[in-house]
Amino acid sequence: MPYATSVCQKPREKAWGNASPLLLGGTAGTFEREQSAESSHFSARIGAKDTATLLGISDWMRPRAQVESDSLTISREKALKEALKSIEDLYRLPEASAVRVRAFISANPYLADLLLEAHPHIEKHFGPNPQLALEVIVDPEEEDFEELFAYILTTLEPEVALARLDQFDEAWFLDQLARAAGKLNFNLEFV
Repeated sequence: MPYATSVCQKPREKAWGNASPLLLGGTAGTFEREQSAESSHFSARIGAKDTATLLGISDWMRPRAQVESDSLTISREKALKEALKSIEDLYRLPEASAVRVRAFISANPYLADLLLEAHPHIEKHFGPNPQLALEVIVDPEEEDFEELFAYILTTLEPEVALARLDQFDEAWFLDQLARAAGKLNFNLEFV
């Protein structure tokens, strides 16, 4: 998790609007400080979009996720909830593992984007309205390693289905491996 770290020796009393350098998760930006008799307020800006308002210097050593505004956190939670609804419209979650799948995606929210992006690519290779299912699998050799499997349910002949899965991998999924971070895989289930 990225941490905000001031590259200054210590926060300086500055007029609001004067910026000091900041390093946040390896990305350069600025921070500003406004001091009143009651409290100090800090604001971090990375580029034009990423802003966090912080109360007190101790917040600079907390994970960024802990110091983001409540509304941003709520927006992210709402977006994830909506993404999960969309995923459940496209992928079947077996009743016995639905809670585990939702929790896994919630813990790895980048997977939601990948699952939604994958669907049109799967349709391209397996036809419209493919039957898909999600399941969290524990690696038998590494019990603490879990991976989300998206199964493409098919009635195709195995040779044809495997060739289409290879095409899907080559055309789209192999380019997404870094984003998947070893937490997502696609496979076939013959029905």
